[in-house]
Amino acid sequence: MKLIADVNFDMSYSFIFSARPGTPAADMVDDVPEEEKKQRLYILQERINQQAMAWSRRMLGTTQRILVEGTSRKNIMELSGRTENNRVVNFEGTRR
Repeated sequence: MKLIADVNFDMSYSFIFSARPGTPAADMVDDVPEEEKKQRLYILQERINQQAMAWSRRMLGTTQRILVEGTSRKNIMELSGRTENNRVVNFEGTRR
């Protein structure tokens, strides 16, 4: 958790451990109870979500460079794109 805080991750693809055949993990003993795995994952994801919200709050009211990807899924009168730190944003604009 210290690493998560130190690096200040604001997104992750995190999952409960599962050994895959043909990998070194396949030979490891999995002695952590399923409920503990779920709790650890929940704590990790909550921490990352908190950091993501903090990043989003800091971005409010700022001007961002956006890579426009197309029309917003939520409103066809808006465009959608990503900020330099991969946040999806919707905004008024016209297609050229």
